[in-house]
Amino acid sequence: MKKVLFFAVAMVAMVMASCSKGGDNTPRAVAEKSVECLKNKNYEGYVDLMLIDDKGKGAEEVKSTKQMYVGMMKSKYEDKVKKEGEMKSYSFISEDVKDSTATVKMLLNMEQKNDTMIVSLKKDKDGKWKVKQKK
Repeated sequence: MKKVLFFAVAMVAMVMASCSKGGDNTPRAVAEKSVECLKNKNYEGYVDLMLIDDKGKGAEEVKSTKQMYVGMMKSKYEDKVKKEGEMKSYSFISEDVKDSTATVKMLLNMEQKNDTMIVSLKKDKDGKWKVKQKK
């Protein structure tokens, strides 16, 4: 019983760590974390990896903006899952870094087909790579 409990706790810790803010600060690592968050339907974790403009905004406004993005990501990804099935796995294809911006191409292996995802990133004011919002 102790082994099962230990295994379950270890698995939860690994999933939480994969979507946390810590870890490698490279475009590839952040892109992989963002895709892992989508795969696990951890939309809050995905939004935590996003570059969100908080200049001149209070804590409540930033929180509200993040919740809006969580809702948008959930809706968008769940529409994709309805069309293509759940994500089985993903893999890195390529990375293009230029100064403070980067583009990472990922291959998503969905149940019904493979799909390419382009993750655009930019360094924030602290030098951390963040996922850029698509406009």
